[in-house]
Amino acid sequence: MEIFRQLMAYLEMLANQIPLEVFTFFGTILEEILAPIPSPFVMTITGSIAQAQGHLFGYLVIIAIIGALGRIVGTSFLYFVADFAEEIVIGKFGDFLEVSHSDIERFGARFNGTARDYLTMIFLRSIPVMPSSPISVACGVLKLNYKVFAIGTGIGSIFRNFFFLYIGYTGLAATESFMEGLDSVENIVQIIFVLVLVGGFYYFYRKRQKGELFKKVERVKSVKEI
Repeated sequence: MEIFRQLMAYLEMLANQIPLEVFTFFGTILEEILAPIPSPFVMTITGSIAQAQGHLFGYLVIIAIIGALGRIVGTSFLYFVADFAEEIVIGKFGDFLEVSHSDIERFGARFNGTARDYLTMIFLRSIPVMPSSPISVACGVLKLNYKVFAIGTGIGSIFRNFFFLYIGYTGLAATESFMEGLDSVENIVQIIFVLVLVGGFYYFYRKRQKGELFKKVERVKSVKEI
């Protein structure tokens, strides 16, 4: 869309006029909330400018951390919007879908902050071609433990950010074919992720219809009570 191309051109100009630390923090927030902006955009530009300004390679680590903090803010916005939207949707259509708000909460409670939960979130957030916004929305809808969400997002984003910063710093971002290929892979992964997400919701719905979704949990609780 033309409006987003103009916005990206403005951000690129702005990156040369303000401190990179400030641009990185607020740029990643905007990049996360406005999905049409390509995910490598802010980090690759920042890496290129850092190299042009003569910053040492180690400076990228600082920028990667700042970008991770900005990404926590941006993803948290999507997380809480999705959380709020879920309550409205389930409140209106829950009877039709045969899914209640408590069902969603009980499902999300399965991810209660174990080491595996943290590692899974860190892994998902560290993959450069993994779409960020759908993950944030899914976590908000499923009521994933927010501490797991925020910490996993922060740590994983440091690795992801450094990857794109390195691309910009070394000049690979100037290679049009490389960036187009990266963007194509991300689009494919995003489609696959959305399909898996839809399939997961359908599986959840079918299990809920059959009354099998929480049987295992209830059996464990019964054994403990005995």
